[in-house]
Amino acid sequence: MVLLFRNLALLLAILLPQTVQAELVTKYDPVIYDPEVPEIVAIVGTIDARTPLNFSRALEEMPRATEVILASDGGSVLPALTIAREIDRLKLNTTILPDTGCYSACAFLFFAGNERASSGELGVHQISSDSGDLESGQLALSDMMDVLSDYNVPDDVIVDMLRTPPEEMHIYTPEQLATLGIIGTSSSRVAKPTTPTADMSKKDLAAAFVQDFNRLWSLPNAQAVDTLAEKYALTVNYYGKSLTNFAVIEDKRAFAERWPLREYLIEPGSTAINCDELTCRVETIVAWQTSAPERGARSRGRALQSLTLVWNGSGFRISVEDGTVLERQ
Repeated sequence: MVLLFRNLALLLAILLPQTVQAELVTKYDPVIYDPEVPEIVAIVGTIDARTPLNFSRALEEMPRATEVILASDGGSVLPALTIAREIDRLKLNTTILPDTGCYSACAFLFFAGNERASSGELGVHQISSDSGDLESGQLALSDMMDVLSDYNVPDDVIVDMLRTPPEEMHIYTPEQLATLGIIGTSSSRVAKPTTPTADMSKKDLAAAFVQDFNRLWSLPNAQAVDTLAEKYALTVNYYGKSLTNFAVIEDKRAFAERWPLREYLIEPGSTAINCDELTCRVETIVAWQTSAPERGARSRGRALQSLTLVWNGSGFRISVEDGTVLERQ
């Protein structure tokens, strides 16, 4: 929450251009707007029981609004879900500005956006019921899961949300949001992983996972390394050694720093997959090329990539990684 109001001046500059002398309307706090900027409303502050009504009132006075700027530390879950539904119904866009944040219950509003954009922070964690009793918490969780499903939120994000205690916050950078497919238009965002069905078998999902794994490893360092952490189990048999997820990512980070430009492509027809109830073993041939312009170094070749994937109920994680260089040029 440290970023929440650090750049409130930027928010005010957007809502209140220097050429306009009008003042921001704050009577529907935490919903604010500038009548001279009819396309934008903002939610700046904590979401409580009155916020859905105030949001509706503000939109009645700003019927041309197409974008909701979010700078909130969260608040009550059910009011946030109500606002999210309204954002979705009206096909409003949601935005997090640089040096600001949208945390906790505010995330539901962001996910509801027809087009999502972020240059700041998005933070998620477990929900806690306002009343504190188990039954209310279960109902709130059920409502939350329905909303996240409707907005096509990736399973990885839902897992992060459920695993992060209420007193902590799992924060995504703009680069991570882009990689996860959270930002963009509703038609261009990446769909969340699908569970095996008659139409898409576990082998199909394993093949797609390995394809995506190599695609991510080919991205620039800032996007590739941290994103790969979500692809590995907590403990990995990594080229014959038992390593923690953190140790694997540190090894990947060291390699990425040595070879900042990478491209890994699966050779068509080279993939073999064998699955049982819980795991899939995937062997495929990958053509790779790496370079380090600052060192004037290049490397390319072909390798047999061997991965064992463990199904955790919502997606695969790598439990074993091994490989053999077949050709080096």
